Amino acid sequence: MNGLRKISVILLFVFVLVLENTCVTSAQVCSEISVLSESITEKHLTFWIDNNRAECNIVIMGKSGTSKITGTLRLYDETAKQNIQSWNDTKYGRLFSLSKTASVTSGHKYTLSFSGNVYNASNVAEKIHVSTTKSN
Repeated sequence: MNGLRKISVILLFVFVLVLENTCVTSAQVCSEISVLSESITEKHLTFWIDNNRAECNIVIMGKSGTSKITGTLRLYDETAKQNIQSWNDTKYGRLFSLSKTASVTSGHKYTLSFSGNVYNASNVAEKIHVSTTKSN
């Protein structure tokens, strides 16, 4: 399963690079946000819901010299006012990618967010945050 997850993440990254700001699934249109900063060349948060299952993905590409990227991917139920799931991770080097799934409730509104830090070669951190909301 771990190998399948790695392949999925790589395919997601290639998909994001090829289609840039276009992301469509049969279930719903994905929300994708891309913001550039001093330490980041690419930042893509994708989120879609299909059959009460949320697919949550983040891909961050740091600029040359990025030593590590740390952060938390969080799925929040806006309707029930509760955290569904949070995932913390640290990736060394300039590529951070994380793909997770969670069960969601029909008729609810959800926010997927990522908050973290991108560290340059001098270990100076730049804070990053991105989020998107959608209904099931």
